[in-house]
Amino acid sequence: LVELADVKGDLHMHTTETDGKSTLDEMVAAAKAAGRSYVAITDHSETLTFVRGMSRERLREQRKKIRDVEQRHGVRCFAGVEADILADGALDVAEALGDLEWVVGSVHQRLQMPKEEMTRRVVRAIESGKIDCLGHPTGRQLGQREPSEIDIEAVIEALARTGVAIELNCSPLRLDVDEHIAKLAREAGVPVVLNSDAHSVRELSFLRYGIGIARRAWLEPRHVLNTRTAGELEDW
Repeated sequence: LVELADVKGDLHMHTTETDGKSTLDEMVAAAKAAGRSYVAITDHSETLTFVRGMSRERLREQRKKIRDVEQRHGVRCFAGVEADILADGALDVAEALGDLEWVVGSVHQRLQMPKEEMTRRVVRAIESGKIDCLGHPTGRQLGQREPSEIDIEAVIEALARTGVAIELNCSPLRLDVDEHIAKLAREAGVPVVLNSDAHSVRELSFLRYGIGIARRAWLEPRHVLNTRTAGELEDW
């Protein structure tokens, strides 16, 4: 079964550009110190104005900084974004997504839509061809918010059909993909991504919380996308 030492990269984290507490440089340096050989920088997209979401122009400027930090620290840094899945299933900053190397698509607003509408919304985003990974699919926040009503089997079928990965969000606030959902993903051939969703250097250690869930779902390293090398991930 997968172990923390198998995880080579962390593909969901935030910086002070949006609601993170640590800078880009600090996040990459800390990820390297923790043994990660690659990361994806995925600050929030423009619609989330309350966390200063990133416009296309700011994403372009951030990419330049990412290349500089990548070179200085010797860690492969994928320039990415956590793109908001809008109410109709369209993606925020859609025109910018083709310029990026890793796109997480996530729902952050209007989380209590009727089940059929929410499922249709998420499936449309999956089918857009613009995202690499579906972020925190049920939207649950432990002790704060119940999961959204969503047909997870239909979502996993769409992920399998389109070749999009599913995130097992390791933040102890979320952990919204449990062992049952992770097992469904494994059985459908959907790659699982173990991500910290870190908003500070301290939170990069959250990866360890997802490992237990992954193991209860009988996930082996081959089922977890970010056990691959950076080159293998790029090929995928």
